[in-house]
Amino acid sequence: MSQAGTLNIRFGRDPAAGVQLSIESTRPQGLSHLLQNRTIAEAHQVVSLLFSVCRRAQTVAASRVAEQLLGIVVPSELERCREHLLCLELLHEHLWTLLVQLPTELGLPAHTEIMAEASQRLRCAMSTMDRRGVLSGIYLASGDGSEQRPEAVDLAGWATQMSVRLFGEDSRKPAMAGILREVTAARDWRSDYRLLGVHRLDREELVNRLMGAPVFGHQPQWPQQPRETGAVVRQATHQQVSQALQQGWCLQPRLLAILLEVQRLLKWLSGESGVEFSLTQGGIEPSSSRFALAQLETARGGLIHVVQLTPDRARIQRYWIIAPTDWNFHPQGVLHTMAESLQETEEAEARQRLSLLVTMMNPCVGWEVQGYA
Repeated sequence: MSQAGTLNIRFGRDPAAGVQLSIESTRPQGLSHLLQNRTIAEAHQVVSLLFSVCRRAQTVAASRVAEQLLGIVVPSELERCREHLLCLELLHEHLWTLLVQLPTELGLPAHTEIMAEASQRLRCAMSTMDRRGVLSGIYLASGDGSEQRPEAVDLAGWATQMSVRLFGEDSRKPAMAGILREVTAARDWRSDYRLLGVHRLDREELVNRLMGAPVFGHQPQWPQQPRETGAVVRQATHQQVSQALQQGWCLQPRLLAILLEVQRLLKWLSGESGVEFSLTQGGIEPSSSRFALAQLETARGGLIHVVQLTPDRARIQRYWIIAPTDWNFHPQGVLHTMAESLQETEEAEARQRLSLLVTMMNPCVGWEVQGYA
């Protein structure tokens, strides 16, 4: 079972209104109804089966809210294993973007063989860790889970080799990252958009928003504006990314942010001293009587799980999942300003450029940029 759906993005021009951009999401929003009146353990089991994209991040978030509500204290060793697992999943998603999706959109050869090797190695490592003792600490209630501790998988040699392939200098063959940057720069454009990122949200304010405005769960704004999440927000203070954002470029800062994260993750895996990477925003949330909240980062951006129990705390009353796609592809969201700057670009070319931007923002559902009929 998976949470399917599509993003229908339409771009065109109207002689009177100028640029038109519409974003319609068919991603299912009935999760709360699906989980209503289930026990915490039952709901956790259902959520862990729902998602095929960022499955491990979704399962870790679901585990954390369940553990909060059940009062389970997860050992720090287990949380370190989860963090490691989340980093591997993020790296896999970023490499798929860089090696397959972006080259295809840019008219370059896709590096399918390199991606196949990377996927095999990373999935093998994740499968070794992909035990209930790592993903689903809720089950530690019946034991310490020590028999399920994962064995380390050595990725250092592969990470070093992949780093050379992506970023290494070779006079006979330019690095993949350099080619992507050069071709992307030729397709880039400037806009008046200024980055509005979403970071860690306050529990009380977030719960109040969800309770007071049901639409917030799938069309979030903060406080009253659509926000962006993802690598570009995480890397916004990096000098190169910051400079590209200040200059108004639409594509380059997002590509640079992905490249920076991949480079750092590969250095981390290769064992380079002093290199760390964390995807848990500010640590684990404290427990509460009827509400639980988990926030963590994925390749696509911030993921939020919120659970409300019934007054007797026996069953789930509501379960919200706010995905990065809900932020990045809000119907009045961040794409609009950038699309408006394509006013003078030939329409087919404008759609191709928007497709590049959407690829870098990486929605968790199928999508297509179409023209208006």
